[in-house]
Amino acid sequence: MVNETAEKNFTNWCYRVGIEAWAVDVDDTLCPTGPLFRNKMLQACQLISGNHGLELELCQKTLREINDECYRTHYVNQLRWGTVMELVASKLDLSRKTHDEALGILMEIYNTPIKLFHDAEEFLAFITKIQFPRIAVTHADSDWTGKKIEWLGLYRYFDPKDIHIVDMNGPKGPDEWRRAFGRRPSCYGGIGDSRLSDA
Repeated sequence: MVNETAEKNFTNWCYRVGIEAWAVDVDDTLCPTGPLFRNKMLQACQLISGNHGLELELCQKTLREINDECYRTHYVNQLRWGTVMELVASKLDLSRKTHDEALGILMEIYNTPIKLFHDAEEFLAFITKIQFPRIAVTHADSDWTGKKIEWLGLYRYFDPKDIHIVDMNGPKGPDEWRRAFGRRPSCYGGIGDSRLSDA
């Protein structure tokens, strides 16, 4: 439990270093979406390996490389998985049944409830209690974001207008972060998990 002195010290420190608000990334900062993706990709590869007698490592390498390549053109649009699986099926000569089953496993990502990291929940409760301005930024499609907001209870900590969704069909770069800011970017403290897309 954080006491009043710590709350005051934190607020004073923020203002002293010029932080007027916090910008918080959602995926893998507030909640563990990366492990969910890796788990479903592993399950899909296990299915492919079992159905076709292929080495699991080969299936994982193929799926990972094709997914990485498709990310460069499809970004976080969940329809990317359809393209990914078409390419994987072609490269590994998969049956339509295996293709469909593996794609179904990958699409489970978007219907699997997730929870806030414990430390993230403590931080959000803290900045909400001291009423420090904050925004959340996520790079995902709006349907999945809506589900995550509900699962994570983000409206306890953020006004709906302060949850910003970066276009799922493009990158999450400096321009997308700038659009989310209501102040100069230099006035924000940023919290994220990726040096590339958050920092």
